[in-house]
Amino acid sequence: MAVDSLANAGGKGANQAVQAARMGAKTAFVGRVGADPFGRQLIETLRAYGVGTERVAVDQMLPSGMAVVIVEDDGSNRIVVVPGANGAVGEAELKMLDELLAPGSILSLQCEIPFDIVQEAARCGRRKGATVLLDPSPAQAVVLSPGVFDDVDYLMPNEGEAFALSGERDVFAAAHVLLHLGARTV
Repeated sequence: MAVDSLANAGGKGANQAVQAARMGAKTAFVGRVGADPFGRQLIETLRAYGVGTERVAVDQMLPSGMAVVIVEDDGSNRIVVVPGANGAVGEAELKMLDELLAPGSILSLQCEIPFDIVQEAARCGRRKGATVLLDPSPAQAVVLSPGVFDDVDYLMPNEGEAFALSGERDVFAAAHVLLHLGARTV
């Protein structure tokens, strides 16, 4: 078995921000990286694509978050996540987000930061009149409860995440369950 590796700056949020900027949207990233080469690379990459990085905090104590994707010969994958600075995203970032959002903004969220912060960011987006998009990945980070997605306009799970979050094995049944957890659109 041949083993190859590739290292890239990224993460779901960073990748989505880059894509939005490439499509011409004024894009800002709110988050946290470590004071290490990975953090510097991510900030430089985001800037190179026109993503605003003024609201990316550099954590002097924690390393940058990292995910290792292991792809099997059959194409299936496993992802090992080390949260690093992502795990420390909190009130400071929520304050920056609150100052940034305005009616008509689009807020794109993922679950690679603490889920209570994801929920508070979604509430902030709703309060500010933004459209809230949530990629509920990794699904195991989502804390399910009634109304958990009340502040989410568009919940965008992949098939596996939809099944994991809903307990269903049919995409339509899964979407129905997720809609009943508060999401406006799945």
